Amino acid sequence: MKVILIKDVKGLGKAGEIKEAKDGYARNYLIPKRFAKLATKEAIREWELEQKRKEEELKKELAKFNELKEKSLLKIEGPKGSFYLRESSDKPMIMVAGGTGFGPVKAMVEHALESGSQRKIHIY
Repeated sequence: MKVILIKDVKGLGKAGEIKEAKDGYARNYLIPKRFAKLATKEAIREWELEQKRKEEELKKELAKFNELKEKSLLKIEGPKGSFYLRESSDKPMIMVAGGTGFGPVKAMVEHALESGSQRKIHIY
């Protein structure tokens, strides 16, 4: 069965790719869990339109960012909830903290350094 991947699926492919999957795997796992859609012409067209919309939105946001002047005041709102250090990742860490929120960030950075992590760490 041909499916279009909505999300990256380990061992199968990346989001946007059209892949051949076993019927049972597609019907019982990929599609119900929203990892994929049946690769109809309509689904492929919808995917392409959505990606184009996202790309245009990103370009607009980047243009706004590039217009910022030095010492501009920014208001940033981050995700709410809990966070943790993903020790199995090799991606750079970007840590943003202020006020009383610096304690957890400091502890995670210290732990990463003590455990010998070679990841780049950016603290803001």
